[in-house]
Amino acid sequence: MSITILLNNTIAGRRFVAVGANSRAAAAEGVRIVRYQIGCYALASGCFALAGMLLAGFIGFASQVAGNSYLLPGIAAVLVGGTMLGGGRGSTVASAVAALFMVQLDQFVLALGAGPADQLLVQAVAIVIATTIRLLPGLARRGKSHSYSG
Repeated sequence: MSITILLNNTIAGRRFVAVGANSRAAAAEGVRIVRYQIGCYALASGCFALAGMLLAGFIGFASQVAGNSYLLPGIAAVLVGGTMLGGGRGSTVASAVAALFMVQLDQFVLALGAGPADQLLVQAVAIVIATTIRLLPGLARRGKSHSYSG
């Protein structure tokens, strides 16, 4: 929630969003694109380092592959939350709600007695469905604009 407040209510946050949503438009407004991109990568790497330290403390050892099982669920939560892989504007709250949905979906699959491979399959299907739903309105508009009435 604090990230949402910072992104929506501060000048720097709105500039980060502008650079992520449309870097050409942000550059036209005078935003220093490279500065904000590097800042975003630096902030993300700090968050990743903190998450890695917390995970290593939780499991009791450090390993290069310790967090691999968290990779697909994290990406799935962001995609199901409505953020496109190619960039654009996303919602922190929608991603958080999608993360809760994905956790509940995983628990449901586990309760059915399915294994880890089935969990990954269900997550992949959720990504495909969410992405398809997100793209359908654009495809429908594009299809109507190319239809011929004569």
